[in-house]
Amino acid sequence: MDTQHFFGGGGGTTLHVTSVILVLIAGILIGLLPRRHVFIPLLVATTLVPITEQVVVAGVHLTLSRLLILLALIRRSAINHSEPARGGQ
Repeated sequence: MDTQHFFGGGGGTTLHVTSVILVLIAGILIGLLPRRHVFIPLLVATTLVPITEQVVVAGVHLTLSRLLILLALIRRSAINHSEPARGGQ
């Protein structure tokens, strides 16, 4: 097995238990809170979780912050678009 890594890429997932718990709580809050309050758990979790915490899936390094942002974008795209848009009128 080749243990040589180029461009600083490590080979595995590194997670701490407290980071996982914080991200799970933030993910649940992102899913349950009203849209105007989603930013609060997203901001708190991305601020408190170290950037070195990452999940490697099929060779793609995803930090926990990126996973939370992806979850918020999925929630945003799942919003019912049948509501009329509120304009500045």
